[in-house]
Amino acid sequence: MILVTGGTGLVGNRVVQLLISNQQSVRVMARGLADWKESFLPQFRRIGVDVVTGDIRDPDRVAAAVAGCQAIVNCAGVMRSTPDYPCDEINIQGTANLAAAAESQGIQRFIQISCLSVTQHSECQQLSSKWQAEQIIKSSKFHWTIMRPSFVFGDHCHLMELLNFWTAHGPIIPVVGSGLNEIRPISADDVAACIVQSIYNRKTASQTYELVGPQSYTLTQLLEMSVNNQGKSKPLFKLPTKLGLRLAGLIARFIPKGPVDEDVIKFITTDSTGDPAIMQSTFQVKGLPFESSLKQLSIKG
Repeated sequence: MILVTGGTGLVGNRVVQLLISNQQSVRVMARGLADWKESFLPQFRRIGVDVVTGDIRDPDRVAAAVAGCQAIVNCAGVMRSTPDYPCDEINIQGTANLAAAAESQGIQRFIQISCLSVTQHSECQQLSSKWQAEQIIKSSKFHWTIMRPSFVFGDHCHLMELLNFWTAHGPIIPVVGSGLNEIRPISADDVAACIVQSIYNRKTASQTYELVGPQSYTLTQLLEMSVNNQGKSKPLFKLPTKLGLRLAGLIARFIPKGPVDEDVIKFITTDSTGDPAIMQSTFQVKGLPFESSLKQLSIKG
């Protein structure tokens, strides 16, 4: 039995489907009632997935989900803190709960989904919390593999949701900072393929992989692509980073459920790119280019 946390998410759902297609027994841990809105849990039950409801922050529910499993794939995580789901509680404490349960129950295999550009001293809460989660995994006794994907796209894309929101308001497009940081988006299908292929591959144990798509874009290029795909034309205006962060903070205050706040801007203005050579030599991936899905994603965003 393989436990997948975050199994109703963009990557986690694909991991579950791949494992089922490979005749693997799968258990999904999900929050419960909120996830039923997406209807994934009933679908999972129909195809034989064992579903355990509970919050990753609850050690007792985590222990119940881990019981009887041989491997864990942790796809759970948040990109932006909210009052109900703070980054530190989900990304750090949730991972610590999983690692502790895995060790106490003798789990041998653990795949941790992190993100590209994590650093100990990042001013971005998402990146710093994911770095701390990685240290928890690396200090554990099981055989771990850490995956660091760039921005992930599939039937939806947080990156495009943010870009479309950012470019839709006002007569100009504010570019925070230089706009030259590079982003190399990767398809959710490729991320899931790397995860599933790594589970029984001993060579991937104690390894960290950067998962990136075939094409790199600057933030400015992505903003221009977002505007073009909306059929609009607006000039770009560069803002100093401090001023851009203040603007993002104001937007978050007036539109609290929107995709923008100061931490998100810190995240999107950080380089999220890497060399795909090691990933391509280790895993079989399709290498779907971001631009091939951009029009559809722009419309959905």
